[in-house]
Parts: sequence; structure tokens; C-alpha cells
Amino acid sequence: MENSQLENFKKNLQLRIIALTSLMVFLWIVYIFSINMIQMSPQSSHGLDNFKTGVQFGFGAGLYIVILVFWIKAIHAVRNPDKLKSLYIAETDERKLFIKQKSGTLGAMITLVGLIIGIVVSGVFDDTVFLTLLGAYFFVAFVHAGLKLYYTWKY
Repeated sequence: MENSQLENFKKNLQLRIIALTSLMVFLWIVYIFSINMIQMSPQSSHGLDNFKTGVQFGFGAGLYIVILVFWIKAIHAVRNPDKLKSLYIAETDERKLFIKQKSGTLGAMITLVGLIIGIVVSGVFDDTVFLTLLGAYFFVAFVHAGLKLYYTWKY
């Protein structure tokens, strides 16, 4: 493995750290906005308020924790050459890359993150949009998980 490949990978990791940091700050802003809007909004009569609040907090916290794990892993890899090399090998594994490509992982992850943000924000404004986005999230997640399992089994 060439040293220049590792240097390029290290630069990409540094950009990834900046992007993940920006996303974590954005999620905090969305979270603070949602909490303020929930406190200001009137209680509905059909009892969905506690469910919406729980789903919003759960999805928001779950997404934040996943981003935090990737952020920490990237920081450790940038600081430690052995971890950098092992992360490079793991991320450039041809079989994993092929399965990710076949199952559309990048597009699915972007869609799922967008849906999570939409779920958190829409819960403040409209119950129908909230439930629709929640259903769309689970549909995309199950389809993606099914494709990933299928291609992992097949290849």
C-alpha cells in the first residue's frame, strides 16, 4: 500500500470529520428548535403528542450517536497510523464496496438521514406528515436492509 494513498485517505477523513461536526451542530440546532416548538404548541386531543416526542427524541438521539461513533472513529484514525491503515483496509474492501454499490447504500443512507430530520421537524407542525414520513422511513429502511442481506448472502 502506497503512502500517498494513506495521505489522501487521511485528508478525506479530515474532511469527513468537518462534515460530521457540522452535521452534529445542525442536529443540535434542530433539536433545540423542536423542543422550543413542542413547548409552544398546543396539546392535541388525540394523544399522539407523547408518541411524537418519543419518536423525535429517539430518532434524533440515535442519529446523533451514530454520527458521534463515526466521528470518534475518524478522529482516532487520523491520530493513530495503525488505526488509519486498518480503517483504510476496511473501507476499501472490494467485497464490501460491491455489496454497498449493489444495495444502494449511499443513496439509502442519505434518504434515511433526510427522513429522520424530516420526522423530527414535522412532528412539531403536522401529525399526518409526521406519520407519513415515519412510514416512509421504515419502508426505505426495510427495503435497504433486505437488499443488503440479499447481496451479502449472494456474494
